[in-house]
Amino acid sequence: FWNPKNVTAEEFLKCNGDTVILLGKEGSRCLRAGTNVSIPLAVSHYGESNLDDSVLKWEAKGGPGNCSGSIEIDSLPQGKFTQVGTAELDLPGSEKGYKFELRVTLIHRQKTVNTNNWSYWAFPEIDSPVVKAVAFGETAEAGPGIFTMLGKSGSSAIPDGTKLLVTDHVDAKIVDYVAGGGDCLLFTSGAAIENEHIYYQGMPNYHTYFRTIPWNSGPGNSGTVISEHPMLAKFPHEDLCDLQFVSMIHGAIPMEFAPLIKYGVSPIIRSIDWYQTNLNNAYLLEFKVGGGRVIASTLYIPKGARSHVETRNLVNSLVGYARGTRFNPTADVPRDEFLRLFSPKKSK
Repeated sequence: FWNPKNVTAEEFLKCNGDTVILLGKEGSRCLRAGTNVSIPLAVSHYGESNLDDSVLKWEAKGGPGNCSGSIEIDSLPQGKFTQVGTAELDLPGSEKGYKFELRVTLIHRQKTVNTNNWSYWAFPEIDSPVVKAVAFGETAEAGPGIFTMLGKSGSSAIPDGTKLLVTDHVDAKIVDYVAGGGDCLLFTSGAAIENEHIYYQGMPNYHTYFRTIPWNSGPGNSGTVISEHPMLAKFPHEDLCDLQFVSMIHGAIPMEFAPLIKYGVSPIIRSIDWYQTNLNNAYLLEFKVGGGRVIASTLYIPKGARSHVETRNLVNSLVGYARGTRFNPTADVPRDEFLRLFSPKKSK
């Protein structure tokens, strides 16, 4: 708590009167569009006296529709944490994801005591063969011209007529397929291009920690930047990875794409590295290899797609882009470099 005037706790309470924190139960910020959702609400009251006969008003605003409600509260005991009820949201259906805000306001005797707000994202459920195949790590024909080769499927043959290969590894066979004119959606994991630099050594999921200055005094991530790109046209974002990306970025290791810059590769989702190292880290790239094209990502997607509606939506967005007319990367990576950087790391 930053206190430049050295205000005492008693003075603070005197100035602020009945002080409360309005809380929404933490959980997934990504919900299914077209469904009813209940969000539990609570009040942490640390003011000077009890608050009787209060009202908690809530409003969900943004996206294709708004809804609101109120909760009558008989008593809010001082110094207590009180569950007061739920916000019942009827989320409108939509063809693509949307962001909305849930705002709550506590009113006591026609006076606003405090407000709070949280961001949420609603996504339509995706039920397509390719998304299901990605979610369950299958090797299968997953739609017209689409073949998924995930998990323990490195020896599988790529069927003739495959227009889009969805895979999690690169080998000589896949390089031949791409260089010969095939398209590839690569959910890479454990490849040579992935950053080996350890941030916050000794802490779990060290690549997930994002801190800005001054807290980022040691090696770590400072944030993300998303380029304006048709690949993510159906996935809501505001030029950065907000909480709709948590399930996909938690524990993901970025690609250090510096060796690809000379070929014209520019990141679509970039990780902002610690200011003293400024490594060129990215979670999403695209480029050509010979006559074919590649989308490469290290986001935690295949297994995450089983349980997260937002991940299924991102898979659907990437596949739709890869099969559409706007898939036209300008960077051109030599086939040998593609194989070298995206093959599995060599054990030391």
